Formats: sequence, structure tokens, C-alpha cells
Amino acid sequence: MEGDAEAAAPVNAGRGPARDCANAEVIRRLLESLRLQDHETTATMLHPQVEARGRKGWFSGVDQVVDWARPSADGHLVSRVEVDEVREVGDRHVAVAARRQWRWRESDELADEAEFGVLFELRDGRVYRWRQDFETIVDAIDAVEAT
Repeated sequence: MEGDAEAAAPVNAGRGPARDCANAEVIRRLLESLRLQDHETTATMLHPQVEARGRKGWFSGVDQVVDWARPSADGHLVSRVEVDEVREVGDRHVAVAARRQWRWRESDELADEAEFGVLFELRDGRVYRWRQDFETIVDAIDAVEAT
């Protein structure tokens, strides 16, 4: 943790790991299942006692977290998350840099975009804590180092 470059080595999301990172691989598979809206696979990747936090508060248990993680639609807009970086932090955390995009349903044209950071904590090879309330990946990494 404490600034350990090896522990926080970047992983190229979607293009293979920069090194063999088991936790980062779990998160890449989770992100892919979310992108494909494969809720069954997503559920299997979550620890039975999973807790998630986003802008709308805390969610507990597999069913609540899977429901919370589904893409949103607001009238003519549909949300999508683009992942820019996946980074292992220590031996049980993975931080992600991402962008939430709102696109027009009819044309898929970008209407709005906002960057954010995510922090996953893994236990027994599954996501145990999922915090999606950071402004950046740096803020997510700093949260690990502060504990």
C-alpha cells in the first residue's frame, strides 16, 4: 500500500493485465458481466455479505447490489460506464478509473460524461465492498492508504 508501485501496478482494462493480477482479473470479469448486463454472472462474483456505496447511498446483499449496478435509463438517455484503468492496490483492493456516459437512446450520441473512481475490496475471491463514490481513482487509492 504505502506508495508501493508494484502493489498499485496499472492493468489495461479490456486489453489484458500489465502483470498477473488475480484481484484485477476478478474485477475485469465483473465489469465485463456488468457491460453485458449478465446479472446472473455478476451475482456469482459478489460475496454473500457484499456492501456497495454510490451517490444514492448504501446497498447490502447480492440482490440489492445487482439491482443498484444495472444501467440507468432516463427518458431518452441511457447510461453506460467506460473503464479507463484497473489498478490493484495492496493484496485485497482494486481501484478503477471510469467515466459514466449518458447517451441519446435513438442515436447513441454522447449527451454527457462524468469521471469517477471506484474501490473494490475482495474477500475469498469475490467482491466484498464496492465503493463508487470517489471523484477519481486517486481518491479511491487514497482511501485504502488511509485505513
